[in-house]
Amino acid sequence: MGDLDLGPAIEPISIKEQVYNRIRNLIVSGRIPRATRMTENQLAKQFGVSRTPVREALQVLESEGFLDSVPRSGYEVKMLLPEEMEGICEIRKVLEGLAARWAIQNITPNELKQLADNVAASEAAVQRGEPQFFIKGDVDFHEILARASRSRQLLEISQILRRQMLLYRVGSVSNNDSFMAAIEGHKRILERIESKDIAGAEEAIRDHLDKVKEESKAVFSRMHLAEPC
Repeated sequence: MGDLDLGPAIEPISIKEQVYNRIRNLIVSGRIPRATRMTENQLAKQFGVSRTPVREALQVLESEGFLDSVPRSGYEVKMLLPEEMEGICEIRKVLEGLAARWAIQNITPNELKQLADNVAASEAAVQRGEPQFFIKGDVDFHEILARASRSRQLLEISQILRRQMLLYRVGSVSNNDSFMAAIEGHKRILERIESKDIAGAEEAIRDHLDKVKEESKAVFSRMHLAEPC
């Protein structure tokens, strides 16, 4: 049997993607604090790359809601207003409830295992005193669920909203109680998915995101109080 014609070889990850991933991870981990100014020249020099991939990465991060462009000054880490954050949570409740409904109809045994493994790994990380790993685990849990819905449009919209919410999760990385509460929420969602309880899964997602909303509001309040007058 001859080789298939699959086109050109897959290229390794581009410099732009490397820069994008580095800046995004620094923002999500809190190592680039809110309101920190960044310029193309500054970042290009620190990363040892040209300005072009840095410019492209910054533009993507701005489009995803991580950064604000400041005229003639570069970019700074964005912080949503409380009402914007609450709106995102309300939209997510509708979208992810729909994702759960469709996932119950389409989810595979392997995807159910992925959800269960995700919950176990997140719980173990928090118990080890490494709650920062839960941030990625939280994103991955909801991503698996959205993919199981088999709706590309729903997945793409949900990804954008979750990325914006990451900015608030940064403020609670030292709060183990909030992480354990979120993990319990994931467990309830998974139980309802496994039992094919559509109404129960939708309710579990609403309850989980209501708690996320309240925690995010508390994070915003702490950030606001910490700002100099």
